[in-house]
Amino acid sequence: MGVERSASLENGNWKMGKKQKSLTQRLRGRGDSAEKKKTAKRNIERAQRLVRKHVKPGASLVDELNAERRKAAHDE
Repeated sequence: MGVERSASLENGNWKMGKKQKSLTQRLRGRGDSAEKKKTAKRNIERAQRLVRKHVKPGASLVDELNAERRKAAHDE
C-alpha cells in the first residue's frame, strides 16, 4: 500500500489534498504487533477458560447447537 492523495469535491470542483497514508498503513503503525498477538492469545485463552466452566467434559457444543437448530426448524 502506498501513500495516496486525498480528493474532495468542493463547489462542484475536485480538489486534491495532501498525500496521506492509507487506513491500513495508519493502523499498522499503532502499537507493537508482538504485543497485539500476546493480547489476542490471552483473550482466546480467557474465553476458553470461561467456556470450560459451563461445558461438561466430552460435550460437543457443535452437536448441541445442531440439535437445537433441528428442533427449532421442526417446531416451525
